[in-house]
Amino acid sequence: MSERGENARMATAPATAMLLGRDLEPWRAILAVALWLQELQGVAGVFDRLLKLSQSYQDERPNLEYANTTRLAIIALVDLWAERGTPPLLR
Repeated sequence: MSERGENARMATAPATAMLLGRDLEPWRAILAVALWLQELQGVAGVFDRLLKLSQSYQDERPNLEYANTTRLAIIALVDLWAERGTPPLLR
């Protein structure tokens, strides 16, 4: 694969993905390779399937990533707030 073609796919794949910033980073190389496989190697639908997977993952991501303790603490506080009303410090 030529460097020019590789750079074009690295730019085209993320633009098609409709993901931005930190959400895009883990998918950038995967989508570029998938686009290369689909366009130049004839692997039918691989980019389309991975694009759909990347978008589905973003929809389900909050349910999958409970290892983030800050996020868990915020969820717990929101649940407590909803259960008991506004805490005195936030009134």
